[in-house]
Amino acid sequence: MERGYVYFVCLVVILLCFAGSNTVRGMDWEDDGGMIENYKRAVSFGPSTFCQTLPQLENTFVLGGLYPQAGSLGVNGLNRMKGAQLAVDIVNNSTLLKINNVSYTLSLIFGDSNSNVITAPNALLPLILANYSIVGIIGEGSSAVSQAVAPISQFFQLPQISYSSTSASLSAKASYPYFTRVVSSDSVQGQALADLVRYYNFTQISVIYTNDLYGAGIYSVFKQRAQQIGLEILSFDQVDVSIIDATSVLNNVRAARTRVVAVFSLVNTASVVFQSALRLSMLGKNSGYVWVGSDGMVQSGSYTNSTNGAVIPDLAVAELGLIGTSPPVPSDEFTALWNTYYPGTPINIYSPYSYDCVMTYAHAIAAMLTDNQDPRNGSLLLNYIKSVNFTGATGTVVIDSSGDRAVPNYGILNLVNINNTNVFVQVGAYRPSFINSNATTNVNSAFAFNSRVIWPSGSVQIPNIPIVQGDLPDTVWIEWGSPVGIAMLVLNGLMALATICVLVYVVVAWAVGSLIMRESGLLYNVVILTGILVSCAAVTFWTGEPNPGVCAARPWWALCFWIIYINLFGKIVFVVFQHFYNKEKSTMHINFGRTPVGMIQMAVLNVIIIVLELTLLVAWTAGDRPKPEITATSGNDNQKLCSSHIPPLWYTLQYTMVGIVLVVGIIMAGINTRLSTMWAEGITLGVAFTGVSLVVVATLIATHSLVSTPVASYAVLFSGILIANAVILVVVYGTKMVNEVQHFYRRKTRGSGVTVGKDLAGAQLEYDSDERETRTAQNSGVDLAAGDDGLDMI
Repeated sequence: MERGYVYFVCLVVILLCFAGSNTVRGMDWEDDGGMIENYKRAVSFGPSTFCQTLPQLENTFVLGGLYPQAGSLGVNGLNRMKGAQLAVDIVNNSTLLKINNVSYTLSLIFGDSNSNVITAPNALLPLILANYSIVGIIGEGSSAVSQAVAPISQFFQLPQISYSSTSASLSAKASYPYFTRVVSSDSVQGQALADLVRYYNFTQISVIYTNDLYGAGIYSVFKQRAQQIGLEILSFDQVDVSIIDATSVLNNVRAARTRVVAVFSLVNTASVVFQSALRLSMLGKNSGYVWVGSDGMVQSGSYTNSTNGAVIPDLAVAELGLIGTSPPVPSDEFTALWNTYYPGTPINIYSPYSYDCVMTYAHAIAAMLTDNQDPRNGSLLLNYIKSVNFTGATGTVVIDSSGDRAVPNYGILNLVNINNTNVFVQVGAYRPSFINSNATTNVNSAFAFNSRVIWPSGSVQIPNIPIVQGDLPDTVWIEWGSPVGIAMLVLNGLMALATICVLVYVVVAWAVGSLIMRESGLLYNVVILTGILVSCAAVTFWTGEPNPGVCAARPWWALCFWIIYINLFGKIVFVVFQHFYNKEKSTMHINFGRTPVGMIQMAVLNVIIIVLELTLLVAWTAGDRPKPEITATSGNDNQKLCSSHIPPLWYTLQYTMVGIVLVVGIIMAGINTRLSTMWAEGITLGVAFTGVSLVVVATLIATHSLVSTPVASYAVLFSGILIANAVILVVVYGTKMVNEVQHFYRRKTRGSGVTVGKDLAGAQLEYDSDERETRTAQNSGVDLAAGDDGLDMI
């Protein structure tokens, strides 16, 4: 039915040609509405000239080419035309077509197919019906357009050789008997793409493909191969080739939560997808996404303006790291030849194939002339085309009985920046003959790499893509008015109030000369309590709808954790250090400019840790500031998360620091408990640090395991924070307050007290009580035993 419709269209066009004032074979090209003038402009390049009134010479064979100057492939149409024209010049200046001392030549005429299934037949028919007597057709570039003009080539019995139509459906000889191609079929490319993804151990992927023969054909093969090798397709979206915005499609990719995305489309559609991805922060160095694509995507047109070919700077930078399959790069000989004819002009990946289309005709015509056959016999010429075997710009060219390239292979391209210029570099090759198409393991045998891929991050390290497990619930953030949100806000508010009360006590006690608080240290206590206040306030960063402000603030919450943890750790270390030092020196303090031991060291330790943590946070957030992202397109506004991608180095350093502090801290805490009397600061520090460490470890494990259930993860996170803070307030400061009260009443009951001597920094403590006061001081946390005349309260 479809073919009959095409035939009908052809006949209508032919009748329209006859109905005009021109004859079919003797058209007056001055009345063509400017068509030939467009052709002239299209081919006015290179060393050869376009012959407008080409004579019908016996020794000249004319080829008709279809090259788009507009539409989805228009940006590269002229470049591919140059490849064909170059081949004509090479043939005509060689002895290839010198048969029995008679020299034959080739000539080209071109039509602008506009990458359109309607206009392409209208561009081809004048080439066939004019006085040129073409012997064969070159083109078209698009599979859909080649399919549209194939019935015309069959009707006129003219061989058709395509330079970039790769759809597997065109291999059906019953439908397209005169169609052949020098490029590999997508039946190979679809398999190559699936194997490439699996080669790098990615197990989940989202796919975007166009609704034409090209995109749908590759996806069909890709899907089948993915099932064989254990590659899970989490989402797949079909788009129109004329799409102007891909936001909705990319939101579906977000909803799937995979970070590996494949695009099977022609270059113009790929450019639209990438521009949308850039706006959504899904493309670029810090996006966390890996992009894989077919040969239609891995071209410079993906980051250039389709109208004027100018590079789009932001897009060009963001696309660095793309990988994909493509016909192999041309031979060095062809590259040198191209640079001689067209200096300064880059080679489109399909221009060498356009060159080989002409060379295929040349070798087939030479063989026919040698056999005394007429190359104008289209059906016979087709048979000779399927018998060629020569080395062209793209390697060995052999056409099989189906009209396909007999030895298919693909290059693996990687977009990199060389000397401030984007370049698709071939880093390897895919050779399907080296692998069993039904193999479910060891796809690696089909690949041969000559260099490592540079990924979007700028590193050669293969990205660590997390496996998506389970579905996100309808609500992925905690509302202020939800039961969990209210409970956490109230509990953290109460904790903050209690912390403020303790902070007031610490400052007042220190100001009035409390020996316990003086010796414990104001800096240490204020920093610890400030850290607790910040951690209580952090609940507001995780409650309510995410916005840029709260998302940007979240990573900095890690500072309060380190402020609390490192101060507890440092205090324990210094208590143990002082104990052993005092045992040796029989003194309680070491003076550093009349500053009690621990003050300077604690300050230095805080500065070092905070500077290190700030460096890590700045390094992370400067290039990848967390931002709110909608995770689905269901219309539910609750489906929004703060999106960020923790750099592996930052992640590793954080957990390394936690591990070191945890292990050393617990060991020191154990030592502390054996050195101190009950209620003394040493033992409270040991108990507090051990308790906080256990809570932190349990909270980290639980939140990671509940990452797919945001409400539970939120509740566990802030419950852990509350428990850890409560341990510090009760164990460390509760005992201080009890100790203070007990000591006060004992002093009042005994009618005597402890006074601080004239040199507190020197710790020359004078007691005006008797031996019973000494026992009271010991019970209050003051260790005045022989050989250890100090307080266990730095």
